[in-house]
Amino acid sequence: MFIKKILKYYFILSFILTVNCSFAKTQVLIYADDGYQPYSFVNNGKPDGIYYDILKIAFARMKNFEVVVQTIPWKRGLQEVEQGIVFAIYPPYYRPVDRAWMAYSKKILDEKYTMFCRATKKIKAKKKWPDDYKGLVVTKNSGFALPPIFMEAVKKGYVSLSEVRETERNLMKVIAHHADCYVNDELGIQIELARMKKIGKYNPKNNEDKIIKIMDLSNENGYIGYLKNNSKKFPYTDSFVKEFNNIITDMIKSGEIDKIKSQFIKKY
Repeated sequence: MFIKKILKYYFILSFILTVNCSFAKTQVLIYADDGYQPYSFVNNGKPDGIYYDILKIAFARMKNFEVVVQTIPWKRGLQEVEQGIVFAIYPPYYRPVDRAWMAYSKKILDEKYTMFCRATKKIKAKKKWPDDYKGLVVTKNSGFALPPIFMEAVKKGYVSLSEVRETERNLMKVIAHHADCYVNDELGIQIELARMKKIGKYNPKNNEDKIIKIMDLSNENGYIGYLKNNSKKFPYTDSFVKEFNNIITDMIKSGEIDKIKSQFIKKY
């Protein structure tokens, strides 16, 4: 009788393990930019930002995948995805020339790429791009690929370009007069300036020390980016992208993504 009970429990346990294994999700590691406030950044050692709030919901709805998000400096993250070390990264803009190796998911968010500068009389008087902007020093986030309208001015030598990690550090360069302007998403710059003002890092003493929007450069979208033709290293690529795209499309159509973005902005 005792042996029969043991065998019974053994078969039950074996069945449970078999069922669990058959429904086991594929684990996937995805990188996130660690210094792109308010969209994607690290907060107390954990991922945070508008994209993270959207994607953690989307990933939780994926039936076949368990996604782990890890923050990383943007430039290094791009390199590791290109080398096939890690499956994917978010949130790159669509840059088919600069990143010919990258494939993209469905778009996740709309962004507006802009240039903010100190409000000096000299800069405010400039009207025609790029002829009137000769000699400006412009800073950007490390590894960010800029729109063609801006890169043409850099190639012609009209504008000098520098880069550092993180939105705050770039804005501090403008505040300290180490750069004239900063290029990034409009909302991201506005929110970061508001945050820096609250903590005393941005306190313009006069109108010319204020940082204001000078011009729009391009409309952009954020995606999950991954290496093209990577099925040997990541055989689940096609099924992951298909499932993710379906979920994101539903979230966009329902207005859920706009709602998540609005809720995040209210924090500031």
